[in-house]
Amino acid sequence: MHDGVLSHYNDSCIDFILKRLKRAYPSIKFLAKGWRSWVFEVNGKVIKVCKRKDVFNRELKNLITLQRFPFVPKIYGYIKSMNAIIMEKIKGESLENFLLKEKDQKRIRMVVRECLLISLCLDWINFFSPEFNKPYKHLIVTKKGVKLIDFERFRKSRRSNFTQLISYFFFNKKISSVIKKAFSIKRDIKRELLLFCKEYKRKRESNVISSFLF
Repeated sequence: MHDGVLSHYNDSCIDFILKRLKRAYPSIKFLAKGWRSWVFEVNGKVIKVCKRKDVFNRELKNLITLQRFPFVPKIYGYIKSMNAIIMEKIKGESLENFLLKEKDQKRIRMVVRECLLISLCLDWINFFSPEFNKPYKHLIVTKKGVKLIDFERFRKSRRSNFTQLISYFFFNKKISSVIKKAFSIKRDIKRELLLFCKEYKRKRESNVISSFLF
């Protein structure tokens, strides 16, 4: 029953998908499973197979839109009939794991600033994702800088990624102590941050955030 093109897959389709992919990529191997997709690895690249056609269309469109940015994986191609996107493999550590393990305070500061700059870049083109409120696995710290993965939930919106990330860094109990130590913050700044975010949302001007980042 799988001989034709499917617009939706479920977990029982994994063997069928792998069999079809092996026709073109004999050395392909299964890498990971998510809520909306499976990820395979072959020749140093990844093939992401979306379970639904609408998710595939949305993710591909968003990836193409964001290809100009260095923090976005490169696209090498796609297989429309299989809801599959072939892209750069991102090797690194999740942002949260990095923050909880890293001992070098200077490196933590550099990574935090880079993450915030990524969120600002996306704000400036009005490209929003709710994942910035809990970027546990969506921001990856690599040897070449911070990379962003998973793009199916991005959409055009004036809502702010930057203020979501501020909330994660400073209002998440597990993470805020790490951030405050790295930036030598010894007082409660939650009220200041709330006012800061409110002002940023109102003006969206770079001078509002320059003193915080640098």
